[in-house]
Amino acid sequence: EAEYSLGLLKFTEGELLALFLGHNLLTQCKGTPYEQPVISAFNKICCYLQETVNIDFGRLSDFISFDLEPLRGEEKRVASHFASIGEAIEKKRTIEIAHYSIARDTCQERLVDPYQIRFYRGAWYLIGFCHLRKAIRIFALDRIQALQTTKNKFSMVEEFSSAKYFSDAFQMFKGPDLHQVKIWFSPNQARWIKEKLWHSTQELAEQPDGSTILTMTTSGLIQVKSWILSFGSEAKILAPPVLVNEIINEKITYCPCMSINVTPVLI
Repeated sequence: EAEYSLGLLKFTEGELLALFLGHNLLTQCKGTPYEQPVISAFNKICCYLQETVNIDFGRLSDFISFDLEPLRGEEKRVASHFASIGEAIEKKRTIEIAHYSIARDTCQERLVDPYQIRFYRGAWYLIGFCHLRKAIRIFALDRIQALQTTKNKFSMVEEFSSAKYFSDAFQMFKGPDLHQVKIWFSPNQARWIKEKLWHSTQELAEQPDGSTILTMTTSGLIQVKSWILSFGSEAKILAPPVLVNEIINEKITYCPCMSINVTPVLI
C-alpha cells in the first residue's frame, strides 16, 4: 500500500480514504455549532493533500456513497439547544427544559443537570440527571420546545462515563432491571445475525438446522421487543417470560404473518 506525507505525518491510501469517510460522517454535525469548523478543517486537509498526493477526494464521491439519515428536527432550534447545552455542560450549570414526550403526548418542564450530548441514528440526545425523576435520563434535542440555563451549578456524584452507563443498554435504550434475553433466529436470518455484534454480552449458539439462538444480558427490553418484531416469524423470543408475554400479545394484536417495524421512543 502506497504511503503519503502531510508535513511530519505519513498516510497510507487507506488512511486517506478514512479521512474522506470521516468527512462525510461528520456531516452529521450539520445544524450544530461544529458544522462549519468541521467542514473548514477537512477542506484545509484536502487542499493540502491534493498538492502532494495523487488522490482526488472529489472523485471519491463518484464511487463511494452514504445513506445517512438526515438530522432529525428543525436545524436552527436543534443547533440553538446544542450550543446552550454544550455551554451548560462546560460550566456545570443546571438547565430548565420543556420536553415533549411522544409516548405520553405531553410537554413537561424539568430541571436537568446536563452530562453529555450523544448522536444516535439521525438525532441528538441529551444525557443528564433529571431532578424530577432523581435519576439519569435521555432527552431528544429536537423534542425540547424551550430551554434556558439557570444560575445553579451542579456536581456529579461520580464522573459520568457513557460507556459504563450504556453497557447494559440495547441500541441506546435502557430499563430499570437487567434481563437475560434469548432469541431464536431462523436459518435465513441466522446468517445475517452472525455477521454483527449486537450487544457486548451476546453469545450465539448455532443449531443443527442452521438456526441460531442469541443470548445477551440487557435492560433495554423496549427496544429488544421492537427489534424482534421487525423480523416477523423469523425470530422468536425464548426468554425472559415478561418479554415472551408481551410479544405474544403484540402478535395477537397485529397480523403475525407481517414483519412489524415498531418505532423506538426515548423519553
